[in-house]
Amino acid sequence: MKKLLLAILPLFSMSYCYAQVTTDPNTGNVGIKVNNPTTALQIGPFQTSNSNQIIIPGTYNFEQVRFGQISNGNSALEFVNHTSYTNSYGIRFSIDIDHGAPGLNLQYAPSTSDYASLNYKTGLHLDLSGNIAIGTTLHPAGYKFAVAGSAIAESVTVQLQSEWPDFVFDKHYTLRSLTELKSFIDQNHHLPEMPAAKQVASEGINLGELGKVQTKKIEELTLYLIEKDEEVKKQQTQIDSQQQQINDLKAQVTALLKLSNTK
Repeated sequence: MKKLLLAILPLFSMSYCYAQVTTDPNTGNVGIKVNNPTTALQIGPFQTSNSNQIIIPGTYNFEQVRFGQISNGNSALEFVNHTSYTNSYGIRFSIDIDHGAPGLNLQYAPSTSDYASLNYKTGLHLDLSGNIAIGTTLHPAGYKFAVAGSAIAESVTVQLQSEWPDFVFDKHYTLRSLTELKSFIDQNHHLPEMPAAKQVASEGINLGELGKVQTKKIEELTLYLIEKDEEVKKQQTQIDSQQQQINDLKAQVTALLKLSNTK
């Protein structure tokens, strides 16, 4: 009886293995957990809640590489590396459809002590319209690039499609008077064309447009200064002329007094 069981067990084992791995004799395609593989290597059938994965174990703790389906409609390439003999962190590229953010996600999970407690968060998201978001999966309408948080760069170049305001120095440009400018400021509490505080709070600031408007205001201010400088020079010329007239009158008076004293 014991010999019979020993003879039968390998047959059950072989049957189980062949049920898990199949080869199509016509195409040579190999299937794992699928009977009719459609490609050179196929793992599992097309079905809802597919979670078939390839796992390559690492050295320390739960270090590993995973590739495949992680849930219904979501697939990922995941790298888990160790930070110590007991803790590891995760980085993965995932295609998301079930959590309201279809597209490609670059995700990260801080170091922890077991695989189940890896808490992945999205660092970068590329949506189906080619828009990119960092630190969020939300893409504000009308923007190709969004950052949830601060950004730093050594240099940023903004290339505008609209005209740069050098036209302010054109001789035909009409510069409003300072009286008109004061009236506008008193009524609106900001410079003409500059955004108001409420607008900035609700809509943010377009740095390219703001730079253009600020340049225009600087150029207008330069014209005001040139205009005032010319007025000051004219006034100084008049003052010098009047002072000369006064000096001439003083000289005449002095001469008359001398003449009167000699008589």
